[in-house]
Amino acid sequence: MQRRKLTHAERRETKLFFLFLAVPLAGLVLFYYLPAVMTLFQAFTNASGYVGVELEWNGIQNFVNVVNDPIVWESLGRTLVYAVTSGPVSLIVSLIVALLIATDVRGAKKFRFVYLLVFVLPGFALAALYKNLFDENYGLISSLLRDMGIRFGYNYSPTAMATVILTSFFTFGLKMLLFYVALLGVPVSYYEAAELEGASKWTRFIKITIPAISPVLFMNILLTIIDAFKAFDIMFLFGGENGDPAQSLMVFSLYLRKTAITGNNYGKGSAMAILYFFFLLILVGINMLLSKKYVNKDWD
Repeated sequence: MQRRKLTHAERRETKLFFLFLAVPLAGLVLFYYLPAVMTLFQAFTNASGYVGVELEWNGIQNFVNVVNDPIVWESLGRTLVYAVTSGPVSLIVSLIVALLIATDVRGAKKFRFVYLLVFVLPGFALAALYKNLFDENYGLISSLLRDMGIRFGYNYSPTAMATVILTSFFTFGLKMLLFYVALLGVPVSYYEAAELEGASKWTRFIKITIPAISPVLFMNILLTIIDAFKAFDIMFLFGGENGDPAQSLMVFSLYLRKTAITGNNYGKGSAMAILYFFFLLILVGINMLLSKKYVNKDWD
């Protein structure tokens, strides 16, 4: 069967399609795939930022150095503490706020714009605001706590991580927005039918709301895991490249940057990135397996 020849308009549309497709594909290759390949290559070499150093293949030595580095394990421990404490609370807060702005109670619409500003404002800007509030010397919140006899601030090492965790509770914009959109899609008739049957608000939340938004809950858990373990911007803003005070904020991503960029050890930094990638991949895989228990794909 002879194929029909394309008209001039169809050929023009095809050319435009590939032209527009080339732009994101070029960005994907240049800024994602190419750096990933270079990272994989550098992890097996002595690559560094020093001029004149001959590039040599050193096998798995970089990976051995990473495993034997005590600071790697210390930074990973701090990352786990941050993820375990900030992640679940941030997820719960985002769901609570989404429930509040999705209700039809009187006055709720007036506050939706204020709550949705959290999504518009970047987390880095919010972190900068809370950094000033938690400054031990002149911060408003830290000063109030000091008057009560409590020493608390981001520049006081015993409480530095706690201030970052508190700040992360309010950087829930995207997760809250996803929950909000999912809640709008739950039919009101289901709640009305359950209320006629005498179901309490808690029962309606567990039996209707959670199953209805479970796919979005799964997505938000993935975002929470990734956001918590890649926490760099907020740690860098509060503690600088050394994770001060006393390296109490030196999480894995911050130490990776210090190793590769400041320390000019691209080989070890690349090995750290690869190991961290597989670590996160395992966590995401565990969540995907557990999702079979709580994601209700057949809910209707």
